[in-house]
Amino acid sequence: SYGNNCTFLGEPYINACGYDAVGPMLQHLYDQSLKTPSEEALKGTGTGTYVEFGQTEFLDIGWTMETAAMYKSGILYVPKECESSTKTGLSTSKSSCRLHVAYHGCKQTIPTIGTQYYMHSGYAPWADSNDLVVLFPQAKVNLNNPDGCWDWWGYTGVDYASDLGIQMRMSKKMMDRVLSGKDE
Repeated sequence: SYGNNCTFLGEPYINACGYDAVGPMLQHLYDQSLKTPSEEALKGTGTGTYVEFGQTEFLDIGWTMETAAMYKSGILYVPKECESSTKTGLSTSKSSCRLHVAYHGCKQTIPTIGTQYYMHSGYAPWADSNDLVVLFPQAKVNLNNPDGCWDWWGYTGVDYASDLGIQMRMSKKMMDRVLSGKDE
């Protein structure tokens, strides 16, 4: 229900085509085990909390946010059922909550389209219905990455497509922090 006309190709690259793309994708990834949100919930942006966190602390020595093409902050969506009373940052304390990572597309970074991707891509209603914490790490535009894409062609180095690539290492550190339940 949010986005451009279905046939429009342009920012924010979220189109209202009468199809919930996130649902079938998540059902596939989670073996058809998820509860479907209500139609009303699917129209909204969730009832949990969007937490902005700094990504710089997850950077390896020898890298800058510019060379890694990573934005200064990312977003964590925490459903109400996953919030702890002491949550102040990148963590969740409820062990039954699962983590899902949602990478934005090219031209969908926060500086380019603001909150539209993480608030209107459809993840929050599914997260609320299924105790899924959603991590939205953020890449950024730089000279080698003019559209703010995640590195799928090697602009950060030869290890870009493996767990040795800087963006994947940073994402893994973010995931580890969330799963640890610690606010460091």
